[in-house]
Amino acid sequence: MLAGCGGATRVTFPADTVNQAVQQICKTLYKLDVITRSHNDTLGVLLYADHLVDPNGEFDREFVSDALLNLSTAVTRVALSTDKTIDFVVVVLRGKDDENQIRIIRSVVDIKKAQTDALSVEESMNRTVQELGKYNYDPLKADEIPLADVSMEHFLTKQIAQRVRLLAPVKTSGPPMLPSEIVEGRFLDTPQRTFEFSILTFEASEPSNNVLKILKQADEVLKGYHYEEFDEIVVKDLLGRKVLTVRREDYLKYQKKEISEADVLALGFKDDLTSADHFKNALEVFEYPIQ
Repeated sequence: MLAGCGGATRVTFPADTVNQAVQQICKTLYKLDVITRSHNDTLGVLLYADHLVDPNGEFDREFVSDALLNLSTAVTRVALSTDKTIDFVVVVLRGKDDENQIRIIRSVVDIKKAQTDALSVEESMNRTVQELGKYNYDPLKADEIPLADVSMEHFLTKQIAQRVRLLAPVKTSGPPMLPSEIVEGRFLDTPQRTFEFSILTFEASEPSNNVLKILKQADEVLKGYHYEEFDEIVVKDLLGRKVLTVRREDYLKYQKKEISEADVLALGFKDDLTSADHFKNALEVFEYPIQ
């Protein structure tokens, strides 16, 4: 009916122009030469700088903050005003010389909710995945943006692990370059749809508390996104050599408070017979090589 009265609704950025639109906004408004790419339902923007870290090992906070804000503004503006389906936006900032990388991932639905005050500022920040790490600069592959692993399941996994890290206790002992605990996660499609998390704790703590800590954050995130399309949640305490497996049906009972944490432990908390191998490779998996 509307189309018959006034024709098709016009959009600011048609689907086939989103990459060029982000580039133009960054160039015109912020004098930034960026690389853009859309992959499946994700729109990403990448900016290279000579370096992100100064000679003293400190991030150039003013430059990094301004760059991330400008890149985020540009890619979000396009994502919200196009007829192309975009579920996630990704901002990547890289230093060529120091090979440091910052990657930010946001859900477009979360962005819309934040703009209408349906999400608090704090919750909006909690739902923003921020990754800091190293990469290998290759001039021949400089225009490749890391977008392939952005899906709802992987986004939720990264967010859960990030929330647990932010709750980590203050480190009181051990090697100064290591945090008090390391948490990583991944989503597996086969043989079952599994959220799998591993925690390596350097402070004295009970394995049952460690795995429940992750389960609580998983519940907070999955409940917030109304996400139930999985078969199980697996949490491994690598140092404690314990594993908690929570089947979907048991998780939903836990979410509805029909069963307690003690019930969850009774149903799926046991010795991890493979933990020796996990621990042997743990620091390497978490990018802390051991000799």
